[in-house]
Amino acid sequence: MAGLHNLSYYIIYGLPQLEFSLSPPFYTNTSFTSRAFIACNLFYSVMHEPTEELVLRLMQDDATCALGLMKGKERSDQMTDHELALTEWARELRHCACTFEDYKMAKSLATAVSHDGVALAAATEEENRAFQDRMTALQFGGLNPSTPDQLLGQKTAAMAGLTGLVGGFNTVSEQSRSTDTIEVRRSGLIETESPGAESSKVAAARNLDCQTHLKCVACMEAKLSFDIFKATCSHYYCRNCTGRLVHDSFVDESLFPPKCCRVPFPLPTMKAFLDEEMIRKFEEKTVEHNDFNRTYCANLSCSRYLPPTSMTLTTRLCPSCNTETCPTCKQRAHAGVCVNGEVEILKMAEAEGWQRCARCRNMVELKSGCNHIT
Repeated sequence: MAGLHNLSYYIIYGLPQLEFSLSPPFYTNTSFTSRAFIACNLFYSVMHEPTEELVLRLMQDDATCALGLMKGKERSDQMTDHELALTEWARELRHCACTFEDYKMAKSLATAVSHDGVALAAATEEENRAFQDRMTALQFGGLNPSTPDQLLGQKTAAMAGLTGLVGGFNTVSEQSRSTDTIEVRRSGLIETESPGAESSKVAAARNLDCQTHLKCVACMEAKLSFDIFKATCSHYYCRNCTGRLVHDSFVDESLFPPKCCRVPFPLPTMKAFLDEEMIRKFEEKTVEHNDFNRTYCANLSCSRYLPPTSMTLTTRLCPSCNTETCPTCKQRAHAGVCVNGEVEILKMAEAEGWQRCARCRNMVELKSGCNHIT
C-alpha cells in the first residue's frame, strides 16, 4: 500500500520531468497534455485493471485530502497557485476515472459479444431446425395450429429463423432488411408477388403471416392473434373494439349483452380483454338485465339500480345517495302498508290505450305506430 502511495506521489510531482522526456510527436499528437492523461496511458500500458483502478482511487483520495488540509489557511475569496493546481489536478483525475470506466465498459461489451455469439448462433440454429420440423409435421399430418399459444410459438420460431445469427454477426444488416420487408407485408401496406420460386423458409413465414394476424370485423384492421377476441359466431374483434362494444352496452340497454350475429359474447372468454372495473360493471349489469322486478333508487336524481338481497327486507338502501326505497311500491321508504295506487293507474292506462312491457312491467306510452309491441 505504501508503494502505491509512493507511485501516486511520483505521478503527481514527477510527471513534469516525464512530460519533457516524451518525444515531440507523442506530445503534439495527444488531445490532452495533462498529467492525468499521461497517467492513464501509463496505466493502460503497464498495469492490470484492478491495480489501475486502485491507483486512480488513491490519487483521487490524495488530491481530496490535500485540498481539505488547505481550506481555512488562505483567504476564501482568493485561491493560491498551489490550491488552483491541486483543484485542476483533482478535476483531471475525475476525467481520467471516467475515461477508465468507459474503457472497462467497452471492453466488457466486446468480450460479451465475442463469447456469447457462439451460444446465440447455436440456440438460433436449434430453434430454426425445430420450426422446420414442426412445419413439416403439420404438412404431413394435414393439421393447422389455431390456438394463440401455438401461433405465438411458431411466430417466435419463424422470426428466429428469418433473423438467425447462424451466418455470423456480419449478416445482421442484410437480414434486418428482409425482416423489415416481411413486417411491412404483415401490416398490409404493400403486396408483392415473386416471379420465381421461393425458399421453403420464406413460404412458411408467408403462410404463418395469415395466422398470426387476424382482421377485426369492426375496425377492419389486422391485429396480432393474441390481441383478438373470437366471438361465438367465429367473428374476430380487436381489444379496443371489444371494450367499446361492452361500454356502449352499459349506456344503451338494447345493446346488452354485447352480441354478434345475435349471439351474446361469453364473459369468461371476454374477461382477458376487459379491465377489472369493466368486468365488475358487466356482472352488475347482468344481474339487472335478468331481474324482472327491478327496483331503482326513489331519488330521481340518482335512480341507481338496487339489486335484490338474500335477506327479505322491507327497504333497500342506495349505496350512492343513501336513500331508502320500498321494493314493493318503488317509492321512498315509508311506515305501514304501501298505498295501492296501481289499480287507478291501470284503469287510466286502459282508457288511454297504454301498454305494459312484458318484461319489466313498466308502462309504455305509444305516441306513434301500431299497438303491437315486441
